[in-house]
Amino acid sequence: MVMTYDEANRLKEQIEREHPEVTCEVQQYEHAWQVLVRNPRTNEQFGIVSPTDWQDRLNTMEGIR
Repeated sequence: MVMTYDEANRLKEQIEREHPEVTCEVQQYEHAWQVLVRNPRTNEQFGIVSPTDWQDRLNTMEGIR
């Protein structure tokens, strides 16, 4: 499932609320929108392209509670 800009922006806000230790930005990736999540402490980053498939990935990021 691809995200629209509004869905990606809502997801970005949710992640920032739940995980204030990361930074997020919304970017267009090919024909869909993604949320780019970055841990400033470790510089690890990844893109979330699905609104339903991100929590497990975020939990593997070092230093995330």
